[in-house]
Amino acid sequence: MLALSFVQTEDWNEISATTYTTLRKHIADPFSDGQKDDLKKRGLHYSDSTQDLRKSYIDQLVGFPFKSYLVYGELSSPENMLLCTYLLLKKYFLIGLWAAIMPQLN
Repeated sequence: MLALSFVQTEDWNEISATTYTTLRKHIADPFSDGQKDDLKKRGLHYSDSTQDLRKSYIDQLVGFPFKSYLVYGELSSPENMLLCTYLLLKKYFLIGLWAAIMPQLN
């Protein structure tokens, strides 16, 4: 299964700053757990984050207005299917987004 989430907001700078600050505080805290080297290298990613870091980040995002879209699909084969499924899901997302926007433009 592959799931992609797309987020739309007008407060991108504030959310980006909050993301950076949350990550920086977690890495600097000597008592926080997790693989801090991975976080330093890759940034704030769900798979590298501990439950505490995820909760802290989500608590920070609650006050921001945003829309989130989710598309998902099954990977039928492990060989090269990740890219194919990824591109197909992006296509479905863009088609769905376009269909949602078009009635508003008329």
